[in-house]
This record gives sequence, C-alpha cells and structure tokens, in this order.
Amino acid sequence: MAYGEDLVQSGRYLEAGLILARAGKCERALTVFEGCLEWRQAIMMATQLNFTDQQFNLLARRLAGESIDVVLFQHLNYKQSKMHISLIQLLVC
Repeated sequence: MAYGEDLVQSGRYLEAGLILARAGKCERALTVFEGCLEWRQAIMMATQLNFTDQQFNLLARRLAGESIDVVLFQHLNYKQSKMHISLIQLLVC
C-alpha cells in the first residue's frame, strides 16, 4: 500500500488507484479515482464496496459536478486565450 500512496504523492493517480484496489484498499482507491475523475474506475470500486442506490447517486453527482467544473474551467481559459490573441492581432495590425 505504501507504493500506492507514493504514486498518489507523485501525481500518478490512475496507477495509484489500481495498486490500492489490488491491495484491497477499495475505499482509498475510490477516493483516488474520484479525485482524478476516473469515473469508470470509481464506479467499479463503488460496486465492490456494495454502495446503496443513494450512495451511487451521490457519487455520480459528485463526479458529474467535478467533470462539469473542469470543462467549464477549460472553456473559460480557451475563451480568454482567444480574446488575448484577438487583442494582440488588433494591436499588431
């Protein structure tokens, strides 16, 4: 398990979650998978942990919310980048 935690510390989350799952540390693996938005792996761990329907719903909402936040953040950064490029083009021309 120490190796799995070392992988978490080095930012290798998918590998860390897989190692933790193999070691039987399903709760920790779920946390890692959820944190890095590996939703398929998170759902597999939740299944192994015998989540209730309510727990699955909460997990799905958290994963969806985080995914939407990431997409929105990327979109806003993209729009800002385009605005900066347009501004530079106006200044240069």
